[in-house]
Amino acid sequence: MMGKSSGLSKLDIKSYKAFSEIMEKWVWEGLTMLDLYSIKGLSRDELEDLLYKETGIQKTKKSAKKSLLGRINLVYTEAINQMKNSFLLKIPQELEGKKWNSLKEFLDFMEGIADEKNQGYSKIINCAILKTMSAVDDIIDNSLVIELEKSLGHIIDKVRSIKGLKVINQNDRSFNFVYNSPDKTQPIHVCWQFVYRTKQFSKILQKLIYNRKYMSADLMTDLIGFRVEIDEINIEKMSEDNILFFAQKVFEGDCKLDNKGLLWKEFLGQCGIELRWWKVKDSTPDGFKNASLTGHVLYKVWNNKIENSPGIEAQFVNISNKNEAGFNKHEIYDMKKVLSLVARLMGTLTIGNIKVAINEIGLLSGYSEEAILHHLFFPKESKCFSDGILTINENHHGFLIPLKVGKDVCFITEDIYTSSLQDFYQNYPQKAVCFNYMEFRDKYDTVKI
Repeated sequence: MMGKSSGLSKLDIKSYKAFSEIMEKWVWEGLTMLDLYSIKGLSRDELEDLLYKETGIQKTKKSAKKSLLGRINLVYTEAINQMKNSFLLKIPQELEGKKWNSLKEFLDFMEGIADEKNQGYSKIINCAILKTMSAVDDIIDNSLVIELEKSLGHIIDKVRSIKGLKVINQNDRSFNFVYNSPDKTQPIHVCWQFVYRTKQFSKILQKLIYNRKYMSADLMTDLIGFRVEIDEINIEKMSEDNILFFAQKVFEGDCKLDNKGLLWKEFLGQCGIELRWWKVKDSTPDGFKNASLTGHVLYKVWNNKIENSPGIEAQFVNISNKNEAGFNKHEIYDMKKVLSLVARLMGTLTIGNIKVAINEIGLLSGYSEEAILHHLFFPKESKCFSDGILTINENHHGFLIPLKVGKDVCFITEDIYTSSLQDFYQNYPQKAVCFNYMEFRDKYDTVKI
């Protein structure tokens, strides 16, 4: 895929050992096989060994090839389904519904990606398929993912059994509580609306790809989500009491605290909960108020303590919060995630990729295509934009960054093309120093999806 896109593409990879050493060197930056743009240099035997290693199947077993082929077809089918429906990518017709009849056939497919004669969209999408398969393979039989609903049930049972807690009313995925401390220790009295959910498979897969710090689903902090909606009357005090209750009674101290405008500094200094650094994004509205606890909730099943529990995020918000106003709406956020993961899988974004994401997800926010496009380039007023011309420099903080590829201009997302990854992406196409936004808008309008 795009042989000059990555610094790795020019390295002389002579063996699987050399390949492993390269990846280990960059793992501290969150780089994985999802960032590898070429398998050129690996022999067919090494590619086969790589497949066995990735799937955890022992090559020496009699049924190894049959097991590996079954695994490949299972993962491939799920990857194609997710790429079409969640990533909004066009899959070549001959690859839709494809079933690999032999390991040799699939290895031919892999080797075809490294063939320099194979160019264009076919090579790029085939590479993206392999990357998506690698991510799917990580979670398709992950016990944490498979048993999320069971885990949630056990955790909710633990919450409901806390001494002094009383359920006022209950709906499908929420209930109202009151809690009165039996021994009068802080917090003495808490009441709230409590909503909970598990993260869907497609969302876990997306996060595994677009957020490079989560190299495995096991590392994710929000496989289960709690949302605590607090009455705005005396919200600071109620928030503090709720957070103390959850940290002490639910997480039992195994958690970290994020805060954005909801809690007083005095409370943060004396609550005894480890604070987690949180960088506020440029797109976050000024009125955004939120606090959250992330960690693990230990529970028992048949008196057996479960050690490997999923990551949980408990968010605390004003019941009438305005956090999802403007361009901070879920639909805009989801659209950006899709653009980020497509950029990582395929190297760059086309106008078509951008338009599909806006039409399929972004327009659900109620904003027009024009407004969403402007937001992607200029989330806040940009001093380097005038007369329809954008000058790319350190002052530009748009989500989309134009890049030169030959005579064409394509795009990368701000969270993929970071300053810390400059050495890795040493051969990435240069940023388009001057970019005609108005001309881009004209081209955007002519693209059919």
